[in-house]
Amino acid sequence: MKLTKLLFFIFLCSGSAFCSIKTDSSGSDRSDKDQRRAWNGFLIDIGFNQLQNVPAPLELNAWRSKGVNLYYYYQLKLIKDNLTLNPGLGLGLDSYSFSDDVIMSTSSNGSFLYQIDTLNRSILKTKLATNYFDFPLELRFKTGKNDRSSFRMAIGAKVGVLFNAHSKIKYLEDGFSRKLKTRDDFGLQQIRYGIMGRIGFGYFNIFGYYSLSKLFEDGKGPDVTPFMFGITLSNF
Repeated sequence: MKLTKLLFFIFLCSGSAFCSIKTDSSGSDRSDKDQRRAWNGFLIDIGFNQLQNVPAPLELNAWRSKGVNLYYYYQLKLIKDNLTLNPGLGLGLDSYSFSDDVIMSTSSNGSFLYQIDTLNRSILKTKLATNYFDFPLELRFKTGKNDRSSFRMAIGAKVGVLFNAHSKIKYLEDGFSRKLKTRDDFGLQQIRYGIMGRIGFGYFNIFGYYSLSKLFEDGKGPDVTPFMFGITLSNF
């Protein structure tokens, strides 16, 4: 969590730096404006994670299985401002919260293991968190320059590299709330990739992502496929 907060702080500082480029008297204000406009692409997705073909003990609590994407996009104009190609980079922070009291571990060969808690603890929450460095690419279209009245849509794909994974169990013991956090790769795929899309009108935007890769490596975990949907906090 400390690493995630640090990276989030770096992204915010980077955004402030890009937005505070100064002009000078040498006539460079046009290029500065172009650069500010090109890098004015900070985007936040907030959504819900789901899994296809999930076995019964790993069924998700839909409301607690959330994800956040923090992305910067660079805009390349294809047809004025109406059609653009937008490469980006950022963080994809996902969590899968389980309905049952699942305890997660890793076997000697790196496979993902799970079982129902047998210690009769009063478990409040159990989840698996996966954090990625993501590299998205989107083709975007919008009908006009006015964000309040423009219809817009985007299609694209992204590739991600896993940089952190952990399980977290929150439970009550002797009347106190306790947490047990375990860092491991849990047999997860180190590289993920998938397709995504966005659609919006005015300031209301939604997105969806469907993974073309499995959550776990072959033979090291259940054969489940992630997907995600939610809202986008940007005019993209």
